[in-house]
Amino acid sequence: MNLLLVTLDQFRGDCLSAAGHRVARTPNLDRLAASGVRFDRHYSQAAPCSPGRACLYTGTYQMNNRVVANGTPLDDRLDNLARAGRRAGLDPTLFGYTDQGVDPRVVRSPDDPRLSSYEGVLPGFTVGLDLSGEHTSWIEWLRDLGYDVPSQGYGALATEPDRPEEVGVSAFLTNRYLDWLQRRDRPWFAHLSYLRPHPPYAAAGRWASAFSPDDVDMPLAPSPRRHWFHEAALGLAQAATPTDEGALRRMRAQYYGMVGDVDAQLGRIRDALERLGQWQDTFVMVTSDHGEQLGDHGLMEKLGYFEDHYRVAALPTICDLGQRILDRRMIRKAGLEEEENWYRLGGSHCRLGRLSQQDNQDKERRKPETGGARTMRSAIASPCHYHFHCIPAGRPQILPRIWNRPIVFTCLRTWRTCGADRWL
Repeated sequence: MNLLLVTLDQFRGDCLSAAGHRVARTPNLDRLAASGVRFDRHYSQAAPCSPGRACLYTGTYQMNNRVVANGTPLDDRLDNLARAGRRAGLDPTLFGYTDQGVDPRVVRSPDDPRLSSYEGVLPGFTVGLDLSGEHTSWIEWLRDLGYDVPSQGYGALATEPDRPEEVGVSAFLTNRYLDWLQRRDRPWFAHLSYLRPHPPYAAAGRWASAFSPDDVDMPLAPSPRRHWFHEAALGLAQAATPTDEGALRRMRAQYYGMVGDVDAQLGRIRDALERLGQWQDTFVMVTSDHGEQLGDHGLMEKLGYFEDHYRVAALPTICDLGQRILDRRMIRKAGLEEEENWYRLGGSHCRLGRLSQQDNQDKERRKPETGGARTMRSAIASPCHYHFHCIPAGRPQILPRIWNRPIVFTCLRTWRTCGADRWL
C-alpha cells in the first residue's frame, strides 16, 4: 500500500462544493470525498502553522508536544509519521515544507542555521522538493523560463496572477511529485504540503479571474457586542479584514481561486495514479493545518478563537486489494470518529496505513481523565481552550490582559472566559 498525505495550508473546512458551499468549486476534492469519507465537523488542534502541524505529525496534544508558536522547537523524542513510515520500510518523501523547528539538543553547532528558522523539515522525511522559506527552487525555475520574478517568496507569490497557472507554485510542486512518482517501483510514502490557499491572496493565472468579486458571498459581520479580545484583534492591521467592500470581495474571490487551483492539481495527481495503476493501492488523506477567517467576524488569516479558524477538511480514502473499504467499521477500528480533533489523525494515519506507532504521553494522560467513560468528544458542543501569547522581542507586549487567561469556546460559537491559568 502507498501512502499519500496532502495538506492544503489555511484551507477552510466549508470551502468544498461537496459541503454545500455556494461559491467554491472543488470537483476533484468532491470526487475524493465520494470515494472515501468526508469529516464535516473536523477541527485542527492548534494554530498557526507550526503548532497545528506538530499535532498532526506527532499525533499529540499541543499541551504535550509544547509547540505553541512558529519558532517553538519540536521535541525530538516524539514519534512522528515520517519515522513510523521509515520503520515500515518506506522512504517518506516531502514535497513542500513542514514548518518544524529543530530540537536544539540534537544540534551539534551553535552556528547551525536550523536554530534560526521554524521552517525546518520534520525528522524522518527525505526531501523531494524544499519549498520552505523563500521558495527559492520555484523562483529559480521561473527565471530559467524567462520570467522576471521578485527575489522574495512573498513577492513572487503576490504576482502569481501575472503568470499562467501552469507555472504557479502549486503546479510546480505537483510537477516535481509526478516526476518522482514515475520512478517508483515499490510501495511509497509521499507528503505533499501545498502552500495555497495560504495568503498572499493572489491566485495563479486564470484562477485569479475565475470568480467575480461581484458574485462571491459576503462574510459574517462582527457582532455589535464583542468580547474585548475580539475588539482588540479588530484593531490590528495584520488581523483586521479590509473595510472597503470591494477589497473584501476581491480577497475572497482570490481565495476561492487558490482553492480551485489546488483542487485542479489534485485532479492531475489522481489521473496519474489511475494511469499508473496505483490508485487502488494508495491511501490518501487530504487535510489542513488550520482554517482561515476570510473576513468572518471582521478578521482575516488566523488570529482568534472562532470556528472558521479551526474547522478544516479531512478527506481520507483507502484502497485495499483493488476494493474501496473505508466504512464506519473501519473508521471505528482506526480510532476515528465523525467529529474529530486533528491531533488524533497522526496516530490514525499510522493505523490505517498499517504502520507501527510508538506510544506517546497522550495515551497515558487520557486514561485517568476518562476512566473508561465516554469522552467530551461525544458531546454536542466540544469545548476548547484558546490561549493568546504574543511575545515579540522576547517579552509580552500586545494585549497584556490576555496573558495567561484562556478563552473557552465551543463548536456552537458560544464563549465564556474563565479565571487565570498558566501555560504549561
